[in-house]
Amino acid sequence: MLNYTNKLGVMRGDDNGFFSGTTTSLELWVLDDVEKHKWLKKVYVLPPMWKNLVANIRLCIVGMTSN
Repeated sequence: MLNYTNKLGVMRGDDNGFFSGTTTSLELWVLDDVEKHKWLKKVYVLPPMWKNLVANIRLCIVGMTSN
């Protein structure tokens, strides 16, 4: 879970929350309306060179900056 523009966000990975060279996109779910339980899905497509950068390494996102 993370803070995304002062809203609750959840980053979804491929394999138990991890990202690897086989990951093609990142999924971010943002709780847009707490009362209505409305979630927004944002998908960030990774560039093809991503698989070369991480190869067989499994990455876990543990934090985020305001940038």
